[in-house]
Amino acid sequence: MAAATVGAASSSGATSGTVVGATVPSATAVDGSACAPASAATNLGTVLAGSTVFSSAACTVTFGSSNDSATLRIAQSDGRGVAFARPTDGTLFSSFGTGGVGTVAGTAVDDIEAMLVQPDGKVLLGGDSGNSATVTRLKADGSLDTTFGTSGTVTRTVGFDDHVLALSLQADGKILVGGRTWGGSDNDGFVLRYDTTGVADGTFGTGGLVNITHGGVRHENVAALAQRPDGTIQLFGFDNQSVSTTRLLASGARDTSWRPAGEAAYPTGADIEVTSAATMADGRMVLAGAGNTYSDFLVARLNADGTLDTTFNGTGMRTIDDGGSEMIRSIAVDATGRITWAGYAGNDVSLGRLLASGANDPSFRGGGRFTLDPSAGGVDRADRLDVLADGRLLATGSATVGGTERPWLGRFLATGANDPSFGTGGSLILSAQAAGFHAGGVVAEDGSVIAGGRTTGTVRPTATKLVGVPVPDFVSGVNDWTTSNGTFGVCLETAANTVAADWTAAGGGGCTPGATTMWHAVPAAVSTVRAAATATSQTGTVGFRFGFRAAANQAPGAYLAPITFDVIAPAA
Repeated sequence: MAAATVGAASSSGATSGTVVGATVPSATAVDGSACAPASAATNLGTVLAGSTVFSSAACTVTFGSSNDSATLRIAQSDGRGVAFARPTDGTLFSSFGTGGVGTVAGTAVDDIEAMLVQPDGKVLLGGDSGNSATVTRLKADGSLDTTFGTSGTVTRTVGFDDHVLALSLQADGKILVGGRTWGGSDNDGFVLRYDTTGVADGTFGTGGLVNITHGGVRHENVAALAQRPDGTIQLFGFDNQSVSTTRLLASGARDTSWRPAGEAAYPTGADIEVTSAATMADGRMVLAGAGNTYSDFLVARLNADGTLDTTFNGTGMRTIDDGGSEMIRSIAVDATGRITWAGYAGNDVSLGRLLASGANDPSFRGGGRFTLDPSAGGVDRADRLDVLADGRLLATGSATVGGTERPWLGRFLATGANDPSFGTGGSLILSAQAAGFHAGGVVAEDGSVIAGGRTTGTVRPTATKLVGVPVPDFVSGVNDWTTSNGTFGVCLETAANTVAADWTAAGGGGCTPGATTMWHAVPAAVSTVRAAATATSQTGTVGFRFGFRAAANQAPGAYLAPITFDVIAPAA
């Protein structure tokens, strides 16, 4: 892009500004972008942890005075000297899809029940088309990824009435798909594996397919997937009236070294549904859903060997009856073993937390659980729960307003209290698409929130993106903008007329990382004088190159710094 004039003055003072940004991902590409006009962000592109990048073109700043000398100051405009990312307040990410919504036109899908955001930002949406299992992939910008499958979609007929319920990405980029199908007399679970382009992986099972059946007329499904460090794959779901889990080798064969048949199932005495699961650091497994013929919340915990963990509620299982129809749709387990969940009770959203013992967590809102009615009388549900880096909770689902199902998001403090900085009192109902987020939401590496669901009418896969949540500094409690520990910085590239500067111009338009005469952290104190036009030449022009220095342990996230150019001139 062409260099931009950021600010000029011929009065007693003037201020202009821009935003400088850089992203630290876990990816490997480096892209230093050119400076953008002051009205837009100067994007330094992708910066690997432990490296430094500078803008590839200079931002030119012209300033001056009509009657005397003028001084240019540059500072971080919030005055705090702390790196940050744009906070999620419910604002749509306008550059994603169309106005923040990416919809796959012309693809009829009956439902969307699973989603996954890849490290490169691409979005996988799993559902069913007709009676077949379907996965669609969107690019990071919300458009259809036509390099995946056939025109962006892969479809596989497993049996009859196939449903995709879970997605997982292997370290090598291969995609695991879990779900259920009608086998003629009962439901059977299944797992599919595709390569990075959506081609069935012939080294897995039979032509990329593994059927999960436990014999007899029994209803099975695969509601969640987890890949273990040794390369085996753990499947979670239910088997008739039993909580069940199955372990596969990387080839898709049963892992009989874990259990004789590679599976474990524990009766509950009534019809149940398992919808979510989590694996703890010590190998124990938590499963959740609905028990007692879908009328109660259900949580179970298994030991690493697949046996019931009787330190949880004395039996390994707990059902919770709130007097109606209840279901847990998503869980998260923290380092202390507390289980936080989201789902629905009757027509309301429900969130709760259990201690590692299985007892209600009294420090959580409502003494352990509470309900929420975001639509004020409609049918509401939460389908996914994410725990953010700062401990806050993000729930995504749907709210029915005026008979129309709409996407709903709620953000809560770690205690379960509504987060007043999000939406309206912590709750947000979107009208951008007339359908709920049955696939839930995912917090991407840049801190943004991507929620998957479907449109109504001709049902189509869709994803909605919201701007990111705050990203913590890589050094807690340290002023990252000091010269010795600067994260964002600038270097003076050229000097025109008789500009007096306390920076040395970088020869040849370069900017050497770490050179004290060229690299300066952008200060939080606006009193710092950076360049001046003398009385003999009232106008000065300087060119700046912005840089971002990422520490070796820099957290992934979209780091932004609001930079202000301030011109000080005597009154006429």
